[in-house]
Amino acid sequence: MIKQLSLRYFRNHTNFSIETRNAPFIFIHGANGVGKTNILEAISLLIPGKGLKNARTDEILANQQHLSQSWAVEAVMDTSAGQRRFLTGAEISSGKSARRTFRLDDQSIKAQQQIAEYMRVIWYTPRTDGLFLSAAGERRKFWDRMSYNLDQSHAANVAKYDYFSQSRNKLLQEPRPDTIWLGHIERDLAEAANKIIASRIASIKLIEQHLVNEATFIAPKLEIIGAAVEAYQQQQDFSSWFMETLKRNRRLDASMGRMKLSASKMDFIAYHPIKDIPASLCSTGEQKSLLISLILGQSRAIAARHSITPILLLDDILENLDATNRELLLAALRDMNIQSWITATENRGLMPQDTLLIAL
Repeated sequence: MIKQLSLRYFRNHTNFSIETRNAPFIFIHGANGVGKTNILEAISLLIPGKGLKNARTDEILANQQHLSQSWAVEAVMDTSAGQRRFLTGAEISSGKSARRTFRLDDQSIKAQQQIAEYMRVIWYTPRTDGLFLSAAGERRKFWDRMSYNLDQSHAANVAKYDYFSQSRNKLLQEPRPDTIWLGHIERDLAEAANKIIASRIASIKLIEQHLVNEATFIAPKLEIIGAAVEAYQQQQDFSSWFMETLKRNRRLDASMGRMKLSASKMDFIAYHPIKDIPASLCSTGEQKSLLISLILGQSRAIAARHSITPILLLDDILENLDATNRELLLAALRDMNIQSWITATENRGLMPQDTLLIAL
């Protein structure tokens, strides 16, 4: 639970700080463009990754370059290990790529996985509403965030896989690629692919165990599909099979400029449990109900596996929810003891009395 939050030269917030007084709900309201979502983005950047806006490090300072060449986000949190201070930020130097740094209790962190020992963050944005209608790549990003929250090594494995994929593609474009070096890269690719697929499957299975019907929020049925997962389930030694297939596909992959065999060829489908139809065919309201249930199930799974209650960032989630569903959602979040940061354009008396209200 975040007790204090400070932003310095973060997008449009030159110097913003609040004390939450351990409020279960922090409700940020104001007109469009005042920086409500920027505050949520700042919290999302306290963990490794590009945050809820998928922004480059140097983009975050865009509105403040005339005032400062660095930005920072600092949070004091109550954790299972006591009070901890987290800080992330970057210094933007002309002509150099910006690199984010992390500090925990004023000590530099080299292994960002240390942060996952104390903090998990889940976010919802209006874009998330289209999860079941979007391309498979968008769902994989959502899936990978779920997997990282349950397996702190997952993000590093995805980064390794992407790096080795790019290295192999580049090497294959050479007139006479070094086959020994190719073999090493393909071995590393196979090991990373094996871990990524295993982690994705495990995350779905664990979340399924924690999906429950919350009044009108219907727990979806989940199905994993795709060539990568089929091969993973069929091959007794998936890593060896993956590596040998890459070796056989070298000429083909060189001509295509990409890998025919890929750990990315997997997706998940959510079904309405009563109608037994894919979420993509459900109404807008039903899709939102299934999505909220999935987010709540992920939160329970994190608490069960790691004994950490995640922080929820809910950007405009109350929009298009009627009064009954708003109350049911807030009651579910309270029962789970989750600190939720919620944004809206107006304060229409939507929130309970123990909410911290922030007007921008």
